[in-house]
Amino acid sequence: DRLVLSLLAALLIVLVLARLFGVLRDQQMLRARVHHEARHDPLTGLLNRRRFEAELVDRLAQAARYGEGGAVLLLDLDHFKLINDSLGHHAGDAVIRSVAELLRQEMRETDVLARLGGDDFAVLLEPMQGSHGCLPGDIDFLRMVREETRARGITMIFDEVMTSRLSPG
Repeated sequence: DRLVLSLLAALLIVLVLARLFGVLRDQQMLRARVHHEARHDPLTGLLNRRRFEAELVDRLAQAARYGEGGAVLLLDLDHFKLINDSLGHHAGDAVIRSVAELLRQEMRETDVLARLGGDDFAVLLEPMQGSHGCLPGDIDFLRMVREETRARGITMIFDEVMTSRLSPG
């Protein structure tokens, strides 16, 4: 009888510990998901405005501390409302995801890409090694994006882009 009770107690302890570890694992996964969702745009998976602003503050501090520059590109999809109004929000979402993927493919690992909201994107470009310019030269980068979007049938974007340089000091 004592052996059976001991085995049952041990089995109960194992089951309780297994359940406890499962709950802890679920909580850890939930925390990771909430952490990700707080920093990323749900439609594109890109960084969101809040995370972009934090990255910008860090880059400005780095520029001041180490004398490095960089650039900020603010990109707006022109006439995007027309897409949503005429083709529906599903089509608009598809365009947003397509543009996000295109931009993601053209970024270096050191650059920061974000969707600020709606049809607005932002890019933080670090200087090229041994150069005073940024990847791949702001104008070349924008030209490449325009050509690629036209090839994908998206001809109305990025007519106007605001560019700012990050300067030390």
